[in-house]
Amino acid sequence: MGTNAPIGSTDFATMIETLKAAIAEAVGPVPQLLDQTAAMGYAGIRRSGWFRLKSAGLLPKPVYLEGSGERWKKKDLDAWVERMRPRRK
Repeated sequence: MGTNAPIGSTDFATMIETLKAAIAEAVGPVPQLLDQTAAMGYAGIRRSGWFRLKSAGLLPKPVYLEGSGERWKKKDLDAWVERMRPRRK
């Protein structure tokens, strides 16, 4: 019969890290979604400017989550900020 020895804390931590890596590999990267307030702060835009850009259709397209409303992908905001950044000559 096998032993029922308790698992050590280092063994447990190693097991958890192995499980996290296996799950991340199986599922893939999870997109980070920001609500409107977080997206405004992340992009560094004040509320009035955000709504002006939104009504003009100049913001990245949001993702709609049922029961949660609009969310913006962090990577889309990163790309948008990079495109909007003034270029030096």
